[in-house]
Amino acid sequence: MGASAAVASAIAVPLAAATNWRAALAFWAIPAFVVAGLWLVRVRSVAGPASAAAAVADGGELPGSVWRQPAAWLLTAYMGLQSVTFYILVTWLPTIEADAGTSEQQAGVHLFVYQMVGILAGLAIPFLMRGTGSQAGAAVTASVPMLVAVAGLLVAPSLGFIWAFVAGLGSGPALVVALALISLSGRSHDETAQLSGMAQFLGYLLAATGPVLAGVLAGATDSWQPSLLLLGALAVVQLLVAVGAGRVPTTR
Repeated sequence: MGASAAVASAIAVPLAAATNWRAALAFWAIPAFVVAGLWLVRVRSVAGPASAAAAVADGGELPGSVWRQPAAWLLTAYMGLQSVTFYILVTWLPTIEADAGTSEQQAGVHLFVYQMVGILAGLAIPFLMRGTGSQAGAAVTASVPMLVAVAGLLVAPSLGFIWAFVAGLGSGPALVVALALISLSGRSHDETAQLSGMAQFLGYLLAATGPVLAGVLAGATDSWQPSLLLLGALAVVQLLVAVGAGRVPTTR
C-alpha cells in the first residue's frame, strides 16, 4: 500500500508535465477500476460472513458493543489522530514546500521519501511490540517524529527533505501500531472485527476532515503557519493518547 502511494507521489508531476494535470489525475482511475473488477469476481465466489453462532464457536462469548468500552475509544482516537496527521501532510506537504521555494518536482520526490521511509520504519516498529505487556513505548515512539517534523517545517521550511524523512519515521510505524493494537486487544474474532470497524470508520472520517480544514485555514490566512500549528496540535494530542492506547490490555 505504502509503496504504491509513494510511487504515485513521485510520478505525479512528471506525468502532468507530459500530458496535463487532468490526465495525470484521471490516470489513477485505472487501478481503481482494475481492483473493483477483481473484487467483483471475489464477492461472487465466496460465501457470506460467518454467523453469530459460528463466531461464538470460534471465539467464545460474543462481547457487548465496543462503542461502550473506554478502551475502544482510546484505540479509535489513536487510529484517527495518526490518520489525520498523515493525510494532512500527504495532501499539503508539496504545496507547503513549493510556497517555501522548493520546485514542484522536488516536492513530489520529498513526498515519495516521506512515504517510503514510513514503509521501512513500519517494518521496524514491531520489534518494540514484542511480548504481551504495555505497548505504550511503541505507540509513543511512533508519535514523536511527526511532532518534530512539524516543528521543523515551522522553523525551517526550506529543509523539506529532512522533515519529510523525519515525518516518515512516525507515520508508517503509527499506522502499524494502530492496526496491531486493534488486533491484539480484541477478546474474540467478533470483538476484533467490531473494534476494527469502529476505529477505522471514525478514524478515517476524522482523517477526511483534516486536509479540508488545513486547506481552509491556509486559504483564509494566506499562510501555511496556522495549518502547521493545527497539525502540531494534533500531533501533541496523538502523543498523549498514545500513552493510554498503548496500555490497553492485550489478549495475546
